Amino acid sequence: MRKTVQLAGNTTSLEIALCFDLWRFIMAWKNEEEADVVITAVTSVGSQVSANGIIGFIDQVKHTSWWSNDVDPPQIGDHLHAVVLDDTRDPPRLSALQSDIDIARVLREREKSR
Repeated sequence: MRKTVQLAGNTTSLEIALCFDLWRFIMAWKNEEEADVVITAVTSVGSQVSANGIIGFIDQVKHTSWWSNDVDPPQIGDHLHAVVLDDTRDPPRLSALQSDIDIARVLREREKSR
């Protein structure tokens, strides 16, 4: 992903790299976080998704069409509600399955009560 940023005139390439690393950290998804995403690419193994400039990936088995013939397969431009399963992967892995979303909600509630 390429971003354009206005930086001070004498900015070094190291400072620029640190800026982008910081931006990626701030803008990163966290495990069990929910997001409304848009499908930006479809492959034979899953779909690339995006939300607010953050890229993720939904494996084919984490899309409802894998489990039901009544659901259309993913298409570019589809809007989904998803949850982050693994924020350590590049890109992060998400799921659009309601069961995974429900599990994430339970885990977040459990974290709050600690």
